[in-house]
Amino acid sequence: MWAKFRDWRRNRVLDKVRMDRDLWERVRTDLPILDTMDPDSALRLRDLASLFCHEKNFEGIHGLEVDEFMRAYVATLACLPVIRLGLSRLDPITSLILYPAEFIPIRQETDEAGLVHQRREILSGEAWKNGPVVLSWEDVHASGQGSGYNVVIHEIAHILDMENGEANGFPPLPRSMDAQAWSRAFRAAWRDMNRRMQTDAPLPIAAYAAESPAEFFSVCCEYFFECPGLLKKTWPQVFEQLALFFDLPWEQPQT
Repeated sequence: MWAKFRDWRRNRVLDKVRMDRDLWERVRTDLPILDTMDPDSALRLRDLASLFCHEKNFEGIHGLEVDEFMRAYVATLACLPVIRLGLSRLDPITSLILYPAEFIPIRQETDEAGLVHQRREILSGEAWKNGPVVLSWEDVHASGQGSGYNVVIHEIAHILDMENGEANGFPPLPRSMDAQAWSRAFRAAWRDMNRRMQTDAPLPIAAYAAESPAEFFSVCCEYFFECPGLLKKTWPQVFEQLALFFDLPWEQPQT
């Protein structure tokens, strides 16, 4: 009942919050990965991004002023993975925090002896379960160019992954999908990635993917939308599983 009411309410407000055509064209022109999207999918993406901008709070950090173009740019990339899954899959996101560039959060970790250590790590993005998504605007604006790098899609993949617990590279799958087929595809690709790392062989995707199964899944999602042809050529079973998961509605360039 709540889901139906939420969808009804979103349809009611859409005409009032729909992204201005000029703004949409500016964003779309700046994102080459959308060049081959069919008109119906483009309209749906525009509507989803418009609702995302309306529902989410954007905050700039360290003097960054978040304007309408920046909000629209982030929203468009965030909604791309859920264009068929639905905007409700992004309900766990409470807000989006944008830094001008990479940021260094301070983490506290407790070791087995009970000692607390501080850890600093340079990040371009991070996602919290039922919390904010934190992004570097510099890295956001470098996303969507067809290079394989997309910090927004990477963090959205973590959000989808955490729907059934901690991020582990195994998000909740549609009933039509085979969980064993998913596991086989990603397990084989994960092993191949680590073998390449150990033997200093050329890496087909970013080395960061080898950090954990969760990061491997997120990086594969980046390449699925940015360089689908490369991912399909390297690990066709992973590409097939992601195509089923995202239910990709348009023909992507096979780069």
